[in-house]
Formats: sequence, structure tokens, C-alpha cells
Amino acid sequence: MADLLKTLGDVKSRINIGDPRLSPILEGVNGSKDLSAASDELRKAKQKYVAAVSLLENSVRSWSGDDPVTQIYSKVFDEKNIISPPDAESELVEEWDLRRANSVPPGYKDGAKEDTGIGDFLIWKSILHLGAELKRDLIFVTGDEKADWFVRSNGGGAYPRPELIAEYKKFSGGKNFRLASLHDILLEMEVSKDFASEVERAEDDANNTFRLFIHAPSADAIRNLKTTALIKGKYEGQYETLTFILPYGGTEISIYDQGSLFKFQVSEAGHNSLWVYPNSTYQFFFVGHPATGQPRDIKDEPSQHAAFRIEKDQRLFVRSKDNAILGVRLNTANVPKFDENFVISFAGAIFKGDDS
Repeated sequence: MADLLKTLGDVKSRINIGDPRLSPILEGVNGSKDLSAASDELRKAKQKYVAAVSLLENSVRSWSGDDPVTQIYSKVFDEKNIISPPDAESELVEEWDLRRANSVPPGYKDGAKEDTGIGDFLIWKSILHLGAELKRDLIFVTGDEKADWFVRSNGGGAYPRPELIAEYKKFSGGKNFRLASLHDILLEMEVSKDFASEVERAEDDANNTFRLFIHAPSADAIRNLKTTALIKGKYEGQYETLTFILPYGGTEISIYDQGSLFKFQVSEAGHNSLWVYPNSTYQFFFVGHPATGQPRDIKDEPSQHAAFRIEKDQRLFVRSKDNAILGVRLNTANVPKFDENFVISFAGAIFKGDDS
């Protein structure tokens, strides 16, 4: 509404009528009388135009819940299809404080907000309530791409956080949960591609603006990023400390030596823990806490295909197609705020030629 009023004000201020008395030299010159008469007509037209714009301004200012947008929404949303969590307010606040302290998504990454980011949590509680009541698969249509809803890749949301999928399954009796943009849903509903593309452009503009003001890393943060680590020894199995300084929300990391390269996504999961996201290029094995100094035959371990979480001192092995094996042990991981970097430290080594 404020933007609309500003536009109407700008329209009025931009109207400019030239002075018919351009120069005394032109008095009496053929066309000067016509110019003066036309200027009088323009001034009268401007007065009518400004009066009409002012009437529009007054109409917009008088809107109070009866504007066209609200009227459209009131036909769609009523008490039958507005969902709220049934819990008492005190219970919601208590649960929110606990989830925020343990970095449980969604919402905790908005902790710097005046309301501590509780809005996303209340939406999520409403979704869980709906799943528990209906026991059905659910699509949450949202333009939000923050890292406590999505696993992020290439600057955008790739797929829902695994914690959210697991929690929804728990409440809904094993049903599926999906996050989707509005334009994707419109295409699936066979709305015209031109209209869906227009919606997609609007969503992109909104998300880019949101990221600009809320999630844009500082220049210092960008300069300090470190997403690649080099293991200096070649297949010697000598563990080295590998430190990564990643953007809020995590990203893809690279670990390499002169002969092999390993790349996969990680994101924060809490104090001294992180999520690992397997891909089809490598095989991923989670072995927990193996006995120190004992050989480990990873061919006996099941490979991981879905996102999984590792904690401090737990091990991850990644095997490439040329049978090189990366082994890492998580040393530390912080819990960043939206304007901080995500810092993790591994002890890592690359082995070659066997599965041990």
C-alpha cells in the first residue's frame, strides 16, 4: 500500500507543463498564440488529472480491510482452512526455546530477529498438526529458501532438511513432506507456462531481494571462506587436519591430493555435528566410532544414499570410482548465526588400492 501511494504521489509530481513565454523574441511570431492557447488547455487538463490522482490517493488511504487484495484473500481463506497449532501458548514458547537452544529447524536461524524467529516454528507446528490430523502427504508452498528449511546448493534451496522430513513422517504416520515453489505447483496443475514463468520471475525477484537484505554475507566473510583442503601426502594414510570456513547454510567442500578429488555437500546440524549429503559420484560409508588403531573393512558397511549426520570423533569414508578412499574424522563444528561462517575441522587422509 505504501508503494502504491508513493507511485501516485510521484505521478503527480512528475507532470510538467512548459512555460509558453519562452522568450520575448517569440512574441508575435507565427505559432506563439497557438502555443499560449495550448498551454492554457494543458494547465486545465493537469488540474483535472491531479484532482483524479488525489481522489485515488484518498480512496487508497481509506482502505481498512476492504482493499481488493484483502477481498480476494477473504474469499479463499476462512476459519475452515486456516490451520493453527492446538498447543497452549506457554507450551509453544517452552518447546521453541528448547528447539532454538539445540538448533532444531525450522526457525532457529532467525534467532537474531526481535521475535527470535518463532514465526517459522509456529508454521511448522501447524504443518505437523495437519499431518497428524489427516495422515496424508503434504506439500508446503513457500518462497523461503533459508537453510533451516532447505539443504542449499548453488545459492538456492535444493530439497527439504532431512530433520523436517523425519519429523513430519513421525507425526503423520509415515507420510511424505515436500517443499515447493508456487510456480512449480502451477506447472503441475497445468496452468499456462507463460503465467507460471511470470510467477517464477516474481519469486526470483523477491528471493534475491530477501537474500540481499537478510542473508548477504559481509565482504570480510566472503574473503575468509575456505571450501577446499589439500592432503599433502600421496596415499600414505597420514591423517592431517583439514579446516573449512563455509557460508551460513553450508555448501560443497572439496578434499584432494595430487591424484584424487572428493566433493560433497555439508551443512550445520548443531554443536560439533554436521549433515553430509551423498551424491552419485562416490560411495559414502558412516562407521561411527571404530576402535583406535584397528583395521576397518568398509566393504562390510552399508553405503549411505540419503543425508546422514555425524558427530564429533565419528568417521566418514568416501570411495571414488577409481577406488581411492577418503577417510575423515570430525573434530569440531560450530553453530553459526545467519551472518556468521560455518567452520568445521576434520582429521583426514586418502588411501589407495584396497577397501581398508
